[in-house]
Amino acid sequence: RIGELIEHLKQKGIYEDTLFILFGDHGDAFMEHGEYGHCSAPYNEVINIPLIIKFPGQKYAGKEVKENVSVMDIYPTILEALEAEGSPRDIDGYSLFDYLERKQKDNDRKIFIESLYKTDLYTAALIKGKQKYFRMEPRGNWLRRAARKISSFPNWFYEKEFDLAKDPKEKAGSKEVSPQLLREFEEMSMVYQRRQENYKSYKREMV
Repeated sequence: RIGELIEHLKQKGIYEDTLFILFGDHGDAFMEHGEYGHCSAPYNEVINIPLIIKFPGQKYAGKEVKENVSVMDIYPTILEALEAEGSPRDIDGYSLFDYLERKQKDNDRKIFIESLYKTDLYTAALIKGKQKYFRMEPRGNWLRRAARKISSFPNWFYEKEFDLAKDPKEKAGSKEVSPQLLREFEEMSMVYQRRQENYKSYKREMV
């Protein structure tokens, strides 16, 4: 279907001027860590996705970004590509122009990922360059139904730090976590938790 869309744009004579973005919302696990599908655990096989952009005029054609980026970067990238009013610096994410023009360095970037599995099991990760901190812990209903859930989630609290340069498949990891990385994880976790609470409050006001 993508090929048909591209061909249609070419037939209309607007392909060259089109900003075309192709991306996935999640990856899939195939038992690399004992789970199948787009499970809750934010291992690389689940959070790594395709992100392909065709800019108008074939700008940056064939260029590949090696650094860690996020789907949150898509919106500011669109704003900058369209030269829209308002600064993309006022929102989450970075314009990918920063990476394509080498203004943004990998070590400057922290990416936070989280998932709440059936309101019971909270999993989250912080990626900073080639460092990755991973946490799994019970939340909400899990605590009230611990006796029944213990068979489903025996390792009810789990944390590790991965060196993605040496262990890209996340097979080893260390239980000795960098205090700095842990502190940065806690800070970002609190920020996102406050945002979720604000969003829930906004939804209640809209009803």
